[in-house]
Amino acid sequence: MSKVQEEIVQDFCRRLNPNSTSVIVDIKPAEGAKIGEWKANVDAKVKADGGETLEGWAIWYQEGVIVEGEACAIWKSPTGELVDITPREGEPPQIMFLEEAGIWKDGGPVGNKRLALSDSLFSRVMFKSGEMHDRLRKQYGSDDAVPEEEIKKVEAMANRILTRDVRNWERCPCGSNKQYTKCCGRPKSRPLSNL
Repeated sequence: MSKVQEEIVQDFCRRLNPNSTSVIVDIKPAEGAKIGEWKANVDAKVKADGGETLEGWAIWYQEGVIVEGEACAIWKSPTGELVDITPREGEPPQIMFLEEAGIWKDGGPVGNKRLALSDSLFSRVMFKSGEMHDRLRKQYGSDDAVPEEEIKKVEAMANRILTRDVRNWERCPCGSNKQYTKCCGRPKSRPLSNL
């Protein structure tokens, strides 16, 4: 990651939680851990092996497109080692983790935090797709519980906008109920953010 990219990510982290510093944490899935069940996985690990549950954000960066904080939990071993024990599909062997206590409320995490890095159509679609995934996760309780047809709807929305298969006067495929030209088809004065 270049110095400019690193500064973008660190600025995002400061905006998420100015009282914490991000760290790089190895991903070592625990036996029996389930994808997307961070808090439950870590709580079970703490019960079995001791240590502590740390709540916070996994920070993801896509150059020039978006930086995102995904609510997660990691395990702090009795010796102080920080480990992400939740398996991830196709992810790198490490995550950037920013600690923040209290982001798991009523048994579930708060929604992801995002900052589009430009106002390109692709950045706007990635941002809107993320919001739609958050709504589905909240509606169905977890990523695993979201029906495949709902995920396909989000993908179809993104493809339709990116291929510009939408007329300006039509309702925007993102579900905002606005005309396309007044929603995803209209450049904003500044990139989207939900911080």
